Amino acid sequence: MSTPVLPTPAEMVSVAWLRTGPTAGAGTSTVLPKDPLTWPLVGTARIFTQVTDVSGTPDVYTGQRESVLQWDVWAVQPSSNRARWDAASATAGILLQSLYAPGWQRDLSAELPPQYAASRVLSIWPVGTPRRIPDDPSGYARYTLDVRMVWIMLSGQDVLTAIPYTEA
Repeated sequence: MSTPVLPTPAEMVSVAWLRTGPTAGAGTSTVLPKDPLTWPLVGTARIFTQVTDVSGTPDVYTGQRESVLQWDVWAVQPSSNRARWDAASATAGILLQSLYAPGWQRDLSAELPPQYAASRVLSIWPVGTPRRIPDDPSGYARYTLDVRMVWIMLSGQDVLTAIPYTEA
């Protein structure tokens, strides 16, 4: 009997995909850290990409998942109240271009925590272009990009044994 694993959330797969891509040096997570000084410094700005699962459709016959995700690119220069729109826009543009570059189909098994099912991105594409989210009084710049990701968990049968079941 194999060791049971947890089902991998779409957000976790997307974060792993981003961490292995062209913005690997920038911070990426599902939660935006409160202290921007903890965000990676990219040039003269602090950059962070926040991933949110917006919607999705699992295929009940194949186990393939199709998720819509929102990538919010945040940029700030803590020593200034001037929003770093240039840095947020450039990073969002790099993310958009990475969706067209070779190598977007990735096995992310090594990037995921061992208690989660190994996963592979089959395809990923933009749903639109990066959009500027204006009027943040704190001096943070934010661009958002929606993407559709088709992916699978590679160890699907093991996932079923991880869910405890008790009869009523």
